Amino acid sequence: MNQRQFLALSCLSGILILSGCAITPIPFALYGKDNATGSGTMDPRHGTIQATIDGRDYHGFYIVSHGTAVTSSPPDPFFGFPPIMNSMVDVSMNSARAAMSSDDGSRISCQFLFQGHRALGDCQTPSGKHYQMVAQTKDKPNE
Repeated sequence: MNQRQFLALSCLSGILILSGCAITPIPFALYGKDNATGSGTMDPRHGTIQATIDGRDYHGFYIVSHGTAVTSSPPDPFFGFPPIMNSMVDVSMNSARAAMSSDDGSRISCQFLFQGHRALGDCQTPSGKHYQMVAQTKDKPNE
């Protein structure tokens, strides 16, 4: 397996692990300073997000931050050979950014951290209004 194939397989494995932890849409709540509330869902299978705030529906996408770590195996001290192979690992940063818009062109953007079925972050309108984003569901559906 060459490095390109290994990297592709590592990325796919990371995506499958993340999506396997959250196969169903994840509901979240939005809380504003003036007691305004909203709600929405994130769908990890498709990277989509939707929310309703003050009666207005927003829909869009989110992107999860990923990186790649590369390490080299040390040379064999007995034979003095150079490193045999490099290792590459896909690393999820557990942070994401979302962009949503409504049918009338209004926009909202979000930044959040997530772990399993939990998320915590901030959503902001272009006018500067902030909403705290909170998602916490059971990790196992039968609990």
